Amino acid sequence: MIDLRPYQHGAIGNLRASIGAGNNRVLLQAATGAGKTIIACEMIRRATDKSKRVIFIAHRKEIIHQTSGKLDAFGIDHGIIMASHGRVNNHVGLFIEGLDVPAASCCILARPTKSLTIYLQAVGRVMRPHESKTDCIILDCAGLTYEHGFVDDHREWTLNGKIKRPKDDAPAVHICEECFAAYSKAQHPHECPECGFETPTEQRETKHADVDMVELTKDVMAQIRAKRIKRLEVGKCKTLDDFIELGKLRGYKAGWAYIKWNERKAWLQSHGYAVPSEEATA
Repeated sequence: MIDLRPYQHGAIGNLRASIGAGNNRVLLQAATGAGKTIIACEMIRRATDKSKRVIFIAHRKEIIHQTSGKLDAFGIDHGIIMASHGRVNNHVGLFIEGLDVPAASCCILARPTKSLTIYLQAVGRVMRPHESKTDCIILDCAGLTYEHGFVDDHREWTLNGKIKRPKDDAPAVHICEECFAAYSKAQHPHECPECGFETPTEQRETKHADVDMVELTKDVMAQIRAKRIKRLEVGKCKTLDDFIELGKLRGYKAGWAYIKWNERKAWLQSHGYAVPSEEATA
């Protein structure tokens, strides 16, 4: 972490005051050697601490490298979009749509989503043709292929949209931890309007896991779907007779049904559920 000088803190304070006065386009001017990059990094740090996203744009690669080094010194995780640059861009949701970099050839899907549109928009960033590539690589770390299928699957589109439920217009009420005053978090996102108590920012814990990467093909997806269907069939069995009937359909030995039934009873007992006293009728 870099400690700012008093005039750098003052510059940021003046900038925030100008924005608070209703000025949406503000130019911060400082002399050479005043530490404009440090001022910018401090502003970025304050924004990211509040879970906001920032785009820093510069016209020279020297400035990009300088700013990246300062962001590292501030402990700010960031990525770089620049030709012939190998740093991974790991901003969540920033480049799902609107980004036009045809030379991009690798997309890492690390965010789960139920939206087919978001999924197709995200992978579309690397599917644009370019003279420097013949294909693209999609690393699906969030299971979106299981959820939505392959990118090139045939899909039936319609103009009949889904009926959306009406949203509740009531504002979200937040209770101050210091004075217990109730206020709108949308109008006062950072501090209580009554006592000035600052709302603590929730820190997200990053979890790491060692996994093996597998290439998804049509055959692999068919095997995964078949296993999922089998698990669903077992989950629908509620009695010993159900397990016996399913075992017959699959051609299993009679002992399979009793093993699965005993496992089901053990699970019910461990979770505090009543275990049905039932014997097989067949």
